[in-house]
Amino acid sequence: MSNSSTHSAASAPAPAGWLRWFFACAFVLLGLVGLFNWYVDPLGCRNKDGAFVDLLYDDAPEFVKARFDSDRYDLALLGSSRLFRADPWFLDSLTGKYSMNLSVAGASFSLNVKLLERIKQRGGAVLCGFDCFTLNKSRETYPEEAAKQARFEQVFNQPAWADYMTIRLLNYATLRQSMREVYRHAKGKHSGATITAWDTTSYRMLEHIIPTSFAANAQNKFSRFAMYPDLVLLHFASLFEEGDKILIPAKYYRWYDYFDRYGISDRYFDAIALVVKHTKADVYSFYGRSYVTRDSANFDENGWHYKPRIARRMLSRLYAKDNELPPDALGIGVKLTARNVDVYLDSLRRDAQNYRLKL
Repeated sequence: MSNSSTHSAASAPAPAGWLRWFFACAFVLLGLVGLFNWYVDPLGCRNKDGAFVDLLYDDAPEFVKARFDSDRYDLALLGSSRLFRADPWFLDSLTGKYSMNLSVAGASFSLNVKLLERIKQRGGAVLCGFDCFTLNKSRETYPEEAAKQARFEQVFNQPAWADYMTIRLLNYATLRQSMREVYRHAKGKHSGATITAWDTTSYRMLEHIIPTSFAANAQNKFSRFAMYPDLVLLHFASLFEEGDKILIPAKYYRWYDYFDRYGISDRYFDAIALVVKHTKADVYSFYGRSYVTRDSANFDENGWHYKPRIARRMLSRLYAKDNELPPDALGIGVKLTARNVDVYLDSLRRDAQNYRLKL
């Protein structure tokens, strides 16, 4: 009996052996996960044209930081969800550069300035949105905005090697996205499927369905509008270099009515003039009531975002080989300079007055 017990005890693996087996399996598993994520590359850090890569619009701080750390791109897109509608492959074909979208949905202007500072420290060209929605400083008082700013600060202070390991290779969310990309690839979905869906989706403008809700939404967003101080705007303007672009995007024309109603237009125009007169970047404006901005089919249900086809028209105007070309046939896309910006903004004010007189 005692001999049998002794033999059983001797044949059982020692605790140290089990630990070595466990850690060896864990090491192999982590290696396989890292290799799979590296190969699929769902964040597009190595190559956004890869077979498994869909559009790269996840703006979680960790993913934005991983794309920021990539050494692949030489043109950064920076802004809010408006710039999400920019087709990166189309932009690459226009510029001959490799672009990376670092935009953040709902970004405040101060967050964009901080990201812009880091991008310019890294080096490379920038296409940056200068959006009236983003310039509302009162949004910084919202708890969710403060939390977003703090999270971005925390993530961007991490070293690049830590991001590479914990986000690009050994991250569960990255693994989940990699598996989704493989599934899309198996289903034959091409990399531009998301943009195609945005362009072909038909929306019913909420303004026409629930006009009181549309107006209440505008009042909630703009009745406490506060513009950033001139010093912040001047610092923003000074960060750009020759060859950079600043985009003043098109908006659904009804938003212009609310900007006028709440006294925002003049403050926005003053900010535009200040930036144009103190930056080395090329500034293009697509603001105003035009055939493009009056057509609700060019926007989503809130008129909040233009569709990708409008983004392509704006990008074509920004990166035309001869950037002195006149605005396109629909009268949108004006290159602003220190010499013409005041005349241009005065024309927008007159247009707004004439529009109100016709109501």
